[in-house]
Formats: sequence, C-alpha cells, structure tokens
Amino acid sequence: MRTPIDDQLDTMDSEFTGAQMSKKLNPNSIQARILRRDTRYKLYTIRTCVGKALPITESAEFLQNFQTQLGFDGWDKFAITWDVSLNDPFKVVSRKFSEIEEWENTVKAKFPQIQPDGSVKYPDLNVKKSVDKEAKKQTKNTPKSKKFFGRKKDK
Repeated sequence: MRTPIDDQLDTMDSEFTGAQMSKKLNPNSIQARILRRDTRYKLYTIRTCVGKALPITESAEFLQNFQTQLGFDGWDKFAITWDVSLNDPFKVVSRKFSEIEEWENTVKAKFPQIQPDGSVKYPDLNVKKSVDKEAKKQTKNTPKSKKFFGRKKDK
C-alpha cells in the first residue's frame, strides 16, 4: 500500500541526508506513519501467535476493535485478505492483493528484470539511468588487477 509519504520520499533527491529529508516531510504524516507501523507490528505479532499464548499483552479493547469490524477474516489472514487503513490504523480494510503480490509488483516497477532470453527489461528510463550510473561508479572504484602475463615468477 502506497501512502502520500512514500510518494514524497520517492520524489526527493537521494543526495539528502536523513535530517534534511525529515525537515522537508510533514510532521503529521510522519506521526501517522509511525502509529500505523506500530499497529501493524502488533497485528503481525498476533497473526504469528494464532493458537498460542501472546508474548505481549494486548488489551481486550484492541483485539475486539478489529474482531468486530466488517472485513475481519481472522488473525491468520492479516495482510493477506485484510489490512489496516492508510488514514486510520484502527480501521479494517479489505486487500485487493496479498502482501506478497504487492511486493512483487513493487519490485517489477522499481527494478530491472532479466527476461528468459537474457535481455534486461527496465521499468522506466529513470531506473535505467540510475543502474547505469551505479555501474559506472562501481567500475570506477574497483582497483585494476595487476597482470603477470609473460613475467617469470621471482624466487
């Protein structure tokens, strides 16, 4: 699930330091993202503990909040058939794609793919430029190996 803060981060220059980036981001969106991340962490913990005792003590209100909502399929289906809303991390929403399918789509959209015939398919021109730039930087920083062809070994 993409959030407005993800779009903001993608459009920023990668040369910024973390401090410079955080100054440019909206503090309310950062707090909302932290709250959603914490809620999803708790829900993942609950999902992995289905049928076992919970290692963390979640309040009954927290658990019941999700269990009583429409779209709740069970704790083991979190991030597969349901997730939390982007705007309200305590509201259940149905997923169109599982988390794995969403991740695969993200990888296809951001990284070059090697085709069965050996050719490389780039999702867009910016990805190709950044790959070429990184490859050029790496070859520039790689020390050249010394050649010993035709020389006799010193004893």
